[in-house]
Amino acid sequence: LVFEGADWNEIKQKIKNRFNVDLAIENNALPAHIELNAIFNREDNYSEIAKIIAGIYGARFRTEAHKIIFFK
Repeated sequence: LVFEGADWNEIKQKIKNRFNVDLAIENNALPAHIELNAIFNREDNYSEIAKIIAGIYGARFRTEAHKIIFFK
């Protein structure tokens, strides 16, 4: 999974296409403008990817019924 200057909409779409999970943000946990550059292996699951994204932006995340929610 490759992100090259990906904005939030592209990140959401690629995660949805690959893992069939939705992404959400609570309480402005992630910045309004995101530009992610990252490459993830095929073996990486959505929790590992969410952990990296949360770590980059100083947020936390939880999973609920096919959804990843980033929060502070």
